[in-house]
Amino acid sequence: MCTNFVTFAVVFFGPMFIELRHCFWLQFVPTFFVNLLLNAMLSVGIERLIGVLAPFWVNTLNSTVYISTLISLCFAYALYAMVRLFPISLIENAQMLVPCVMNDLYQGEVALELFRNCMVFTGLTILCYAIIWPMLRFKTNKNMAKYQIDYTKRIFKSLLVNVLFMSTGYFLNAGFLILLRKLSLSQVQIVFGTYILGIFTCISAISNPLTLYLFSSDYRIAFNEHLFKR
Repeated sequence: MCTNFVTFAVVFFGPMFIELRHCFWLQFVPTFFVNLLLNAMLSVGIERLIGVLAPFWVNTLNSTVYISTLISLCFAYALYAMVRLFPISLIENAQMLVPCVMNDLYQGEVALELFRNCMVFTGLTILCYAIIWPMLRFKTNKNMAKYQIDYTKRIFKSLLVNVLFMSTGYFLNAGFLILLRKLSLSQVQIVFGTYILGIFTCISAISNPLTLYLFSSDYRIAFNEHLFKR
């Protein structure tokens, strides 16, 4: 959402187009956290998969070190993405005028690389949940307590809905963006098309709290207790 606010401010209050070197810093935080989010979704999927495959091994781990490692890896990739985008925006195409959408930071081979990484991360996330689902449904491991299985199923259901929302919004946006490039459209039409397609991603992003509340009794209790004071 922040990336759209930046673009709106540039177009509505500013000269409509600014140099890419300025856009880079305006879009730095939104772009960083978009890359962080995609990696975080994969990390959660892997963590859930390991929790189902080897629950007792997970329980023996130092939770602080375990979670810190996952978070550090997410931040490391997001930082890597920004480092890759840095020379494009501040050296190679620094003077290029753009309306300052987040996609403006993605240029050339680096854009293809990062786009491919995002598709791989999203695909692997879906794969993790595709493996978890039958394992939870047909799990016969008697060493795992029933309450653990029930709890994992409840958490899995809410996370699965979130992943499906995020993945659908992302893949629709990415697919249509590829299609736009194949059509004989002007740059202005492509820009407005990008804005419209961004709605899919925004809707999927802001749906997280709602899906957690609707599909998970555990999250619903937490929301009611801490937000609604029920």
